[in-house]
Amino acid sequence: MWIDREFERFFQPDRALPVRILIGPRQCGKTSLGQRLAGVGAVSPVLDLYLDDVQTRAIVDREPAVALGPELRPTLIDEIQEAPGLLAELKLRVDRARRAGIDMPAIWVTGSNATQLDRAAKESLSGRANYFRLHTLSAAELARAGIPSRALFSRGGWPELHVRPQLDAVRYLDDHIRTFVEKDVAATAGVAKLREFRTCLGLLAARTGQLLNASEIGQLAGVKGSTVQEWVSLLTENGVVDLVRPFATNLNKRLVRTPKVFFLDVGVATRLQGWRSFEPMLVSPQMGPLFETAVYAELVRCRDHRLLGMEIFMWRTRDGEELDFLVRLETRRRGPVWIPIEAKLGPRAASTAVIPPGVRKVVTPIEPLMVVTLDGPGGPLADGGTQVPLTALADALTDLA
Repeated sequence: MWIDREFERFFQPDRALPVRILIGPRQCGKTSLGQRLAGVGAVSPVLDLYLDDVQTRAIVDREPAVALGPELRPTLIDEIQEAPGLLAELKLRVDRARRAGIDMPAIWVTGSNATQLDRAAKESLSGRANYFRLHTLSAAELARAGIPSRALFSRGGWPELHVRPQLDAVRYLDDHIRTFVEKDVAATAGVAKLREFRTCLGLLAARTGQLLNASEIGQLAGVKGSTVQEWVSLLTENGVVDLVRPFATNLNKRLVRTPKVFFLDVGVATRLQGWRSFEPMLVSPQMGPLFETAVYAELVRCRDHRLLGMEIFMWRTRDGEELDFLVRLETRRRGPVWIPIEAKLGPRAASTAVIPPGVRKVVTPIEPLMVVTLDGPGGPLADGGTQVPLTALADALTDLA
């Protein structure tokens, strides 16, 4: 079973550089998607190089030119950070093709460890590669496959858990946290205090959707607040968490104000919190921040998978005004517009949501309020806003663009 990915629908090959790098966590679907994209319009078979395989990696390390063959053809290179020497050979081939005026076939490259990949690729492929971020499945992608958005909270967006529903989701997510987050990310970045790192990860999950207080987390984890900041930067770089800063007209103020922290897969956050199923989670005090986390994750997927020009902020003032998200969206006809978004679990709460007065004073042009709920058909609200179910959020934003 293949669940269609939005990136495949929105990617425009004629607007991309010869090498296309897909970055994202392990098991989010990069390899399968890369295979499909490399084969689009190909007149020769796709060359697959899987660098997780020890023998393949040994050949590539010894003779990268031999591994790629005498002439480039449509290629998928999986987990490129395992053989950084291949990047220099790719650079050589791209430059040679450019000098000769030859059109290059599509070269798709995947990488799970952004920290390692950045060290190797930025200099080698500068001006020769586009970087794209792939995440786990969105609520919109699941809905098209007939899977309800509630499944995100217990199974995350991991394709294998939805393609094979008989799998034990608790064990799968535990293994993902242990292998990708603790080993691939932390160990390869040289994090020595793994026990404290695990504690910090759990404390961050307990605070997803809330303001980041690195000093408090550091005290509880037994490390300095500056260490927590470094670890959060590492997790952000590798697509595990993300930070949303308050909107400010002054860029300097925006950069120093306290951000909110969000996990980019709500299933990982719920598992780190200890949840095993959706029903008890639904009636817990954590459900509000978890739903806000799911809404933010959907916004990020809409931006990265549909390749939209979007910036995401929150609104928070000293006077107590709050708005979950304030999105700046580049549109084709009107230029940039601002979209106020509130995350409300149910329709009753949605009916009371309003745009804070301060937002209307500062931000223009501003769209009507968009209130995102877990379920429901959606539709107009009394004050001119719109209720949008989580599964329809990406389409609503795309229609505006």
